[in-house]
Amino acid sequence: MSFEQALDVVTLGTADVAVIPVDNSTAGRDADLHHLLPESGLPIAASTSSPSAST
Repeated sequence: MSFEQALDVVTLGTADVAVIPVDNSTAGRDADLHHLLPESGLPIAASTSSPSAST
């Protein structure tokens, strides 16, 4: 499922939430998500971080 599809199912009410990675230590920030999230009108409800597999 793409980020866009995940946001769509939440917007349509098919899912209650989506857990989406905003950035990662290998590829960095996801530019598509930073464009899609504001357009979706969905809030960021929580954030977390996890150790990199390379550390």
